[in-house]
Amino acid sequence: MSPGVKQQFKKIINKLKAHYGQPQPPQTGDPFELILLENIAYLADDARREAAFEELRNSIGLRPVDILAAPLEKLISVTRIGGIHAEQRAQRLKESAQIVFNDCSGDLTTTLKLPFLSISDWKDHHSNCFLKLSNCNRNSSICAFRAATSSWTLESRSDSREIIRLCDGSSAAVSTGGSPASM
Repeated sequence: MSPGVKQQFKKIINKLKAHYGQPQPPQTGDPFELILLENIAYLADDARREAAFEELRNSIGLRPVDILAAPLEKLISVTRIGGIHAEQRAQRLKESAQIVFNDCSGDLTTTLKLPFLSISDWKDHHSNCFLKLSNCNRNSSICAFRAATSSWTLESRSDSREIIRLCDGSSAAVSTGGSPASM
């Protein structure tokens, strides 16, 4: 990201903070749980997202094996709390859990903390977990990667989160096949 864009980005973030206040941190710092938190609701305010996430935690669980073991209808009933497109979001939860279970041995945190080599070596040694998650849901996988590597903290306000996604040039590296190590 060029220095001019970084400066402009900082001004936008400062204006948002001045208007809305400092955002609260997300409910979790666990990379897989961030994917769940991002996908549990759509076009919903923070309170609704948090209610859906808590219902998922209490009624199903937050581990990939919990999501995989849950009947799709039960997941749909939880994602309905989070707004529209409940069926699509429930399916996305299942897909994300399946990727983490198959390609990350059920542990996304450990996988994302492994050392990075070139993108081709990374794909070979890390079973494409991050790249598959980014195909399933690019924005939530970026959140998970950044949380696991401590290079970025997801802000909980939807407005801030969207601006970060739009202005952060490093996210483009993920979608175009660039090296995660360069982010």
